[in-house]
Amino acid sequence: VNANIATISTTFGLQLNFPPNCCVTGTGQPITGKVQVEIQLAKKKGDMIRLNKPSSYNDTMLVTAGEIFIRLKKDWLPVQLAPGVRFNVHYVDLPVNTQMRFFVGDETNPDYFNWLPNPDLANNTVAFGTQAYEIYTNRLRWISVAQVFDNLNTIPKVNVTADIASYFTNANTTVFTVFKDVRSVIAMHGDLGTRKFTAVKLPVGKQIPVVVISKQGNDYYLGYESTITATPTSGPLNQLVHVV
Repeated sequence: VNANIATISTTFGLQLNFPPNCCVTGTGQPITGKVQVEIQLAKKKGDMIRLNKPSSYNDTMLVTAGEIFIRLKKDWLPVQLAPGVRFNVHYVDLPVNTQMRFFVGDETNPDYFNWLPNPDLANNTVAFGTQAYEIYTNRLRWISVAQVFDNLNTIPKVNVTADIASYFTNANTTVFTVFKDVRSVIAMHGDLGTRKFTAVKLPVGKQIPVVVISKQGNDYYLGYESTITATPTSGPLNQLVHVV
């Protein structure tokens, strides 16, 4: 990563290309020698659940081409990109959707992972090939190529609430809605007062399994219930799903 362009290829459609002299320590000192590169790709909806990385921007549903995690280390200590450095991510995903945009992961709240729109349009760009996205970025950790599902806000929305036993709380349980026809997983957030989990502003007419994962004592439990988001007849609508 210092004298020459360093290329890292994976078996799951990701290739990273780092320019020379791209790495520095936390205090800004140049790094020489080998650097460890950690890569994760959440492309399947099951991986998004397993890694607890739902595809939403605040309360807005996103459809993602893939969620990518990149971390650099030297002797197991964190490594930063040098000022002004961008690297390339060549990401194969078919079909390529030219409506996709760059998002970054907001990890400031450990209990609520969130995606944010591109905070630096000059240094984070996405180009579209015939079979791959070409991402150029100065960001490490979680990035994504995604689009707002209903950008024009023309589709009716519904709030979906999971009704489960009262001992399933946000301290021991995570709940997700999984969309069958698009690559999107939305987290349902727990309310201590009602002891229920809710996802807001979901598009109607969509088949969604509601997935519950919980740790009770030393045991893990998985439950799910499939439903179709209902069409509002007038005003906002709340839909209750019983999960056992």
